[in-house]
Amino acid sequence: MKRRKITQEALLEYVRQNLTNEQIAKKEGVSTVTIWNHIKKIDRDLLDKARQEGQELEDIERQERLLEYVRQNLTHEQIAEKEGVTKVTIWSYIKEIDEELLKQAEEEAKQLEQMERQKRLLEYTRDKLTREEMAEKEGVSKVTIWNYMKQIDKDLLERAKKEDEETWQQTKQDEEEKWKQIKNENEERWKLLMQGSKEKWQQLKQENDVAIQQLEQENEKEEQQKKKQSTKSKEKIGKKGSTKQNNTKLNIRRKITSKKITIDDVRSYQEELDEKYNKVTYEDIVLLMRLYIKINKIEEAIKFLNKTIYNEDMTYLGVERLKKIKEQLEGIKKKQQARELIQNDKKIAEIVKVVGLSEIEIIQIKKEMEKNVGIEI
Repeated sequence: MKRRKITQEALLEYVRQNLTNEQIAKKEGVSTVTIWNHIKKIDRDLLDKARQEGQELEDIERQERLLEYVRQNLTHEQIAEKEGVTKVTIWSYIKEIDEELLKQAEEEAKQLEQMERQKRLLEYTRDKLTREEMAEKEGVSKVTIWNYMKQIDKDLLERAKKEDEETWQQTKQDEEEKWKQIKNENEERWKLLMQGSKEKWQQLKQENDVAIQQLEQENEKEEQQKKKQSTKSKEKIGKKGSTKQNNTKLNIRRKITSKKITIDDVRSYQEELDEKYNKVTYEDIVLLMRLYIKINKIEEAIKFLNKTIYNEDMTYLGVERLKKIKEQLEGIKKKQQARELIQNDKKIAEIVKVVGLSEIEIIQIKKEMEKNVGIEI
């Protein structure tokens, strides 16, 4: 049976869905190398646009989940467990969320917490519990209970103390109806806020659809022109490309020494590694990681390593060695996060909780804020 052809359009759609080469290979029933070779033939601008759209969609979907967690008043630790990432990563994600959306979610969380607490306190009042007993049940101080009680409507408190059971049940039902109305109003406001972010993505998708179509047409013309080139010309181009690779690596090493690395240098070098694919060496990976560190793109470095570690075609590099680099990068990321929190005048206890480093480590970082922390590979 003849295998169906893997079209460029199908590959771009997979890329827009943020599928890895391994996932695409599984769907198409071919090897990862085959998929890699097909993707290498796609125009880089086309790929970049497809990836941009996929990343935007992934960010929006993640933002929606995180905001829903915030609305439910979950802690960073609980959210991290649900998402399968660290607390530091969740903290980074939440920082990127639109301020208005985050504020709305936090306000709703406070309302929900206040509503549930008020219900409990009113029942304690019905049961004639003392402030001390309430404090023990809530796990807070008597002063905190006193502050909570001040937030409850006085008339409602009096009714909780005096009304008979039947009347009180009706009072509770009336209060529940009020809260339902507030929730419904919040939900409507929430839908309007979220609609704005989705519309932005739809607009981006439409723009990309048009741009991809135009680039595909241009690509087709270029391909026809390339077919007319002689074998001799292609060989010359190949030799030039090989020389260019060696020169780029040499220039990059010089730039690392002179501390003049730019994002374009990193992208250029990563493109060369993409071309080499399963001919990439461990030293190539190490050099790329050094570049990422130099331009302070630790998150991107970790993403690249994750893809490499879980790529079956790359096991020859040594998975354990790669995981060791990843651990070191995660350590750098935590320290960077700690520095940022220190600069924002956060307390040491709070930094320890968010970042996951020890108190001694945080104090040391605070003392050595000017010291540049590197990676030993």
